[in-house]
Amino acid sequence: MVNNITFEILGEKINSYVEQTNKPKKVLFLHGFNSSFKIFEKIINEKNRDFDVATFDFPGCGSSSCENKVCLEIYQQITREFIKLIGYNKCIIVSHSLGAVSALRAVVDGYAQYAILTSPYNYYWNTHPLLNQKMISQYKENSFKNSILELNGKMKTGIEKINFEMAKFFLKNNKFHFLCFEQIFNTEYTESVIRPLFNSTHQYSIITGKNDFYVPYDTCVKVANDQNIEIISFDNVSHHLWIDINQSQTQMIIGYIEHIFDKDIKC
Repeated sequence: MVNNITFEILGEKINSYVEQTNKPKKVLFLHGFNSSFKIFEKIINEKNRDFDVATFDFPGCGSSSCENKVCLEIYQQITREFIKLIGYNKCIIVSHSLGAVSALRAVVDGYAQYAILTSPYNYYWNTHPLLNQKMISQYKENSFKNSILELNGKMKTGIEKINFEMAKFFLKNNKFHFLCFEQIFNTEYTESVIRPLFNSTHQYSIITGKNDFYVPYDTCVKVANDQNIEIISFDNVSHHLWIDINQSQTQMIIGYIEHIFDKDIKC
C-alpha cells in the first residue's frame, strides 16, 4: 500500500509519503535545508527496487507546518518519532545535505541501522575557504549579498543569481534564523555538536558530486578520511545531486542501498 498522508508529530503537521508493502527492507529519505521530499521523486518513481520508501517534509519545508522554533534538535526528534510511527525500525536512512544530522542521530540512537549521506552538511563546511565568515555578522541585504557572492563568484555562470536568492532568503525568512545563524553557520556549534555526532558512529557512508559548490567536495573527502568510511563521487553532479543524477546513477544508488542491506551491519 502506498500512502500520501499528513501526520501530527510534536505539534506539527508533517506531510509525508509512505510505502507499506510486504518488502522487509525499509528506507527513509531525508531532504536538506528548505527543501522537500519531492527531490527524491526519481527514487520514488523507480519501481525496480527491493525496498519500501518513506519520506517527509521537515517543519517549515514543503507542505509541512511550522508552528514551533525550527532547529536541528526538533528535526532529529521529528525523524525519530516518524520512524516509530510508521514502523520503519532498523531502516536505512538516505539523507541529503542538512538531513545528514538527523540521519546520524537516528543511527546513533538505534532507530536506523545505517545512513547514506548524500552531499552532507558536515563539520568542515563552515571552515571552508569558500564560505566567507563575514556572512554570519552582516545583516544588511546589500553587504550580505556581496559576502555570499564572494563564496563562488569566480565559478560557473549563473551562480551569482543563485547566491543572491540565497542571501535574500536568509534575511527574509525569520523562521530559519536560529537554524542558520546559531547552528549551521556557528563554528562553535559545529565543533561541539556536529563533529562529535559524526564521530559517534561509523555506520554511514557518503555519496557526493564533484561539482558541489555548497557543500564542497573536498570537505566530504576530509570527513571520509577522518572517519575511515566509504565515499562515492559523481562527475558533473552539483549539490542538487538528486536532480542532476541520470538513470544510470539512480540505479547505481539503488544497487548501493540494496548492497548495504545485504552486508552484516552491526548497530
